[in-house]
Amino acid sequence: MKVSLIKHKDAMNLLKQLVSDGLTDADIQKALLNKFDIEWHINSIRRVRRKAIGAKKQGGYKESKSLVPPVETNALSQGTISDKEKANIYREEFKKTHFFQQLKSQCNTMEIKVYVEEYGNICCQFEDIVVTEFIQIDNFLKARILINRELVSVKQLRSEISTLSNWICQNENSEDVEILVLINNKTEQLNQTRKLLDISMGRYSNLVKSQEKIFDGLSNARKARADQMRSSGQSFYELVEEIQTNKDKKKEHARYAEYTRMAGEEASYELKKNITFPDGVKDKIILDKDIDNEE
Repeated sequence: MKVSLIKHKDAMNLLKQLVSDGLTDADIQKALLNKFDIEWHINSIRRVRRKAIGAKKQGGYKESKSLVPPVETNALSQGTISDKEKANIYREEFKKTHFFQQLKSQCNTMEIKVYVEEYGNICCQFEDIVVTEFIQIDNFLKARILINRELVSVKQLRSEISTLSNWICQNENSEDVEILVLINNKTEQLNQTRKLLDISMGRYSNLVKSQEKIFDGLSNARKARADQMRSSGQSFYELVEEIQTNKDKKKEHARYAEYTRMAGEEASYELKKNITFPDGVKDKIILDKDIDNEE
């Protein structure tokens, strides 16, 4: 009889080590099979992986163990550490979550470096980051990465157009048959490259609009929470203490948090709908782990 993965102590210890080493679920499954001669289902490994790296599933959405640094609480509230130190705390805490593992599978090394750097810079402006706000920050930063990819593509295409145009201009008066054939081929290549440039510029424009929409949503959410705390005359930490000790206040703020979550889901849903790009291709502006799983 096959032992449950979560009840197999040695297997669990190995799995946690493999997760920290950044192995995929499939690689972990193979490693466990080689070590214990037991082939656990890939879904079992995924469920245990979430627990091993501190992720929980609550209320129909996944939430990390902590997106708020559980260190230096007094120092943060009293402003005794610098923004640079605070940003580094957020970066290190982010690297401990399953979100960072997903990021490593989605982006290249330079993009990950930029993402983590900007993540710390954004988070250090706030006293706390709730999960719905993290999702907005995540979408904002990924939109920025996608925008950069399109700009790199635009630069390459413009360089190709310039090279092709110069060559055609230099040889357009040639009477050599082979050169004339090359001119026709390069003219066709030039037209195709210009079409690709138009497509890339269209994608860039759509991504910029999406990024602006995400940023507006994040700004509005932060402003609403700041106004609420300002009108109550409480600091963030006083508010947290009240929520922890007052059952009615806990229910009230839970309702506010749910409204924020629903608003974030609605905005995210709109950005993940299929749209028609200039080349006629139908695709989503933003792809994430949930869309990948559905496909």
